[in-house]
Amino acid sequence: LHSFIYGGAKCAGMGVLEKMHIIGLVELPRRIFLKSDADVRSNILFAECKKSDERSDYPIHAELVRKVGYKMGEGFTALPIRDEQTGLELRNPDTNEMIIDTDFNLVKDNFLALISMQKENKTISWEGAHLSDITDHPQLDMKPRRLTRNALVNLRTIISKPCKRLYEIADIVENVTVFSEEFESFDPLFLVEGQDIRAAEGSVVLKTSEKRWQAEVRKTSKGYHMHNKDIVVGLVRPERRNIGLYIGNKDNVFGCPDAVAIIRQKYEEYPVEWIFQVLRTEQVRIQLWTESGGTSYDKLTLNQLKNILIPIPPENEIKAMVRKVRVWADAQKQVQQSFDDIWEDEDRRVILNSPNIGLEGRSILAGQETTL
Repeated sequence: LHSFIYGGAKCAGMGVLEKMHIIGLVELPRRIFLKSDADVRSNILFAECKKSDERSDYPIHAELVRKVGYKMGEGFTALPIRDEQTGLELRNPDTNEMIIDTDFNLVKDNFLALISMQKENKTISWEGAHLSDITDHPQLDMKPRRLTRNALVNLRTIISKPCKRLYEIADIVENVTVFSEEFESFDPLFLVEGQDIRAAEGSVVLKTSEKRWQAEVRKTSKGYHMHNKDIVVGLVRPERRNIGLYIGNKDNVFGCPDAVAIIRQKYEEYPVEWIFQVLRTEQVRIQLWTESGGTSYDKLTLNQLKNILIPIPPENEIKAMVRKVRVWADAQKQVQQSFDDIWEDEDRRVILNSPNIGLEGRSILAGQETTL
């Protein structure tokens, strides 16, 4: 039995499937090797050399490790298991040593359970990953998060009922506006980024406007021209429910291409309000997270977003949800208007990373006060 660490999701494309029998895949947390100055995402692959030209669709164990027993950062402080009622640290009754809180033991037990099932030929009931879940993927994707039992059960549940790919029911905006072709350098515009999506409730709150040249220097020289009721999807860290609905009619609002995607209504039978609601459901969120990855920041691509499976309910359920979302959207619009009435633009400016933003140095030149 061989185990080795690999960093890429396309490892299978390098001949692993042809030469090895895959037994298990375990995803490790990003900062697990930080003590060695390696801030990378890694996975563990358990495999053995093929004894023959086997082609059976055998089961594979796939799981995630999130808790490793230590706080992954400066000091690597031990994290104990605590009593759920009292919060007291749990200790070994024989040695009085603290019991650290880790997923490794659970992963090991589940791994050995599959090995035991295979020895007893009981894998017919295995709900987890199989070889075909890798070979049927266009990129031979071996990310453990995509192959966990919960992720696959979620997909199988969606596929068992009417469903469509997102690109079949909605437009994913791809055309961008080059700011220099539409605006003077001093013209104001609003740039929407992932941090402008309020993840808890799904509204999009605009920052104060900035001059075109400021947006170009700070972030980007182009963007998706946004319209009222556009859906904004954050393309970074998709494990968060960072999907929002833009409610507004300003002409100079643009989505940042490397930070968000813009989803727009395509057909009357699939209203944007319902699309917004279904994109924020757990069934879709799990897909967004499992399909992303491969980088330190869990990037989600437009192509991955287009191919997300969307469960299609009966027409009466879609209409009922549209009514509910419209009530919510009207309430959000009133809240935003009240918010705007209370504060001036300078009082609503987002302050990031520096306590000194807003302070200016001044000097007196030729008897005149000049802002530096």
